[in-house]
Amino acid sequence: NYGGYALHCHVLDDVGELDDDLWKILNIKSGKIISLVRDPIARQIAAMWQNIHQMQWYNLEADFAEIEQYWFSDQFEQKEFQWFDSQMKRYFKIDVLEYPFDQEKGYSIIKEGNIELLLMKLEKLDELEDVIGSFLNIKQFRLCNDNIGIEKPYRFAYREFKENFVISKKRLEDIYIRNDYMKHF
Repeated sequence: NYGGYALHCHVLDDVGELDDDLWKILNIKSGKIISLVRDPIARQIAAMWQNIHQMQWYNLEADFAEIEQYWFSDQFEQKEFQWFDSQMKRYFKIDVLEYPFDQEKGYSIIKEGNIELLLMKLEKLDELEDVIGSFLNIKQFRLCNDNIGIEKPYRFAYREFKENFVISKKRLEDIYIRNDYMKHF
């Protein structure tokens, strides 16, 4: 909304076919990147509900045990965090685990060559408007909230699912204790 030039994408694979400007940035290895980390379970639940209509599971006959099993298969959180290797490391030679991350503040800025990466915890996003504005050199920067699960048509089912979601203690330990990315962030 600030009126400047920005590109938004989730993955960089095959980007040359999709966006010439982003392809140029990738080739010159220059620019500012903002990326987020998020609690893996919260992210997976949100992703499940965001995409459930595409999988033709959001109907009266839906078997939520099957849906949940699909979205919470073994080591889903490792696949989520592999994004940093498959995207940041592959395209920009940035291994986020090699750089300190300020867990208390919820963000870090990584400079590698001509690339600057602002890496933030989604859960702290509302507290980081000034950091984002400073990083982008935008005065009076303000976030605009969009794509909010609790405002979507499935919001009641989404809320109930979150309230009743259960996961084993062992699985929680695998996700939160034995995960290098969780330890880092």
